[in-house]
Amino acid sequence: MADPSVLPVKMKAWSRATRARFRSCSGSASTIWSDGGGNRGSGRRSDAGRMIRKEDDLLVNGERRRTGDEVMAAAVALLRKGGIALHPGLSDAEVNEIELRFDFRFNPDHRQFLQLAVPIAPGWADWRDEDEIRKSLHAPIEGVLFDVQNGAFWPASWGDRPVDLGRALATAEVRLTSVPQLIPVRGHRYMVAGDHNVGTPVFSVHQTDDIVYGDNFLDYVSRELFGGELSRSCATKVPFWSQLADGLESSEM
Repeated sequence: MADPSVLPVKMKAWSRATRARFRSCSGSASTIWSDGGGNRGSGRRSDAGRMIRKEDDLLVNGERRRTGDEVMAAAVALLRKGGIALHPGLSDAEVNEIELRFDFRFNPDHRQFLQLAVPIAPGWADWRDEDEIRKSLHAPIEGVLFDVQNGAFWPASWGDRPVDLGRALATAEVRLTSVPQLIPVRGHRYMVAGDHNVGTPVFSVHQTDDIVYGDNFLDYVSRELFGGELSRSCATKVPFWSQLADGLESSEM
C-alpha cells in the first residue's frame, strides 16, 4: 500500500466548474476505446466534423482522411516548428525493452510517435531515465490516493468508505488496479496504455483534477506549443479518466 506520508503535494487544481466546461460534445458518430481486455468507452464527432476513427485515420473539417503515419508526421513537423529538439525515433527493440522493463504497452499512437522522433526538451518524458519514468508512471494513481487520503474523493461505485484511513487507502488501491494506466508524454500530460487505443486523447492530470488537453496526439501538440482555448472535448472515452475530465462528482462515478 502507498505510504500516505509520501503522497504528492496537491498541485494547482482545475476547478470542477472549469472541468465541467469540457464535458463531451454531442453528435451521432462515435469511436470505441479498448485496452485489449474488454474495457471499452465511446467518443463522439465534433461539430467541425473532426473524428478519430478506430481504423487509425483522421478527418479534419471535411478534408480527406489522413493515415496514422501522416498524422504523426504532422505532429513531428509541429514540434520542429515549435523549436523542440528531436532525437531519432526508437527502434522496435528499444520500444519492446521499455514495455518489458516498465510492464505496460504503449498505445499505437504513442508508439508510432516515439518511433518517428523522441523530444529532447525540459518536461518531455525521457525514456532513458528509469527513475524519472517510474516516478511519472506512479504519479496519476498516487495523486488519486492523495485525494482519497484527504477525504476529497471516493466514487460511489466503490461502496461505503471505510472509517479507518489505512483501510480506505488499501481499498482504493485495489479499486484503482482496474483503472487504465496512464503513460507520461510531457509533465502532467498523459496518454492511456493499451494495445487497441487508436486516436486516444491526451489528459492533463493533477490528482483527481484532470482535463482533456488534446482529443488526439496531433491536437495535443498543437495546443501545447501554439496555445488556443480549450474547447468542449469530443475525444474517445477512456474509463475513469474521462469521467474525471467530464467533471463528474464522486457520487456520479
